Amino acid sequence: MSGTIQQQIKQLLNNKVDYTQLGNYVDRQISIDVKKWMDQNINSAGSVVIDTSLTVSGAAAEAEATGNRIQTLTTQTQNQIQALNT
Repeated sequence: MSGTIQQQIKQLLNNKVDYTQLGNYVDRQISIDVKKWMDQNINSAGSVVIDTSLTVSGAAAEAEATGNRIQTLTTQTQNQIQALNT
């Protein structure tokens, strides 16, 4: 598969591929993105480099709010996939 992540997901949705295949693709992409982020943001001493581009510069991200947003987006995506497959 080629193209941007959004194009690849759109292609999967347009082909009405089952959710398992899309889920596997998203899981792989998350793993790749997390590893890339860790390589870029964890220093050799094992400390996290704080992202200065956050809303509050120099502060850590709010993990609970991030997790809640991811869950909301996951639920919305699942609902859209189910609607496309019916």
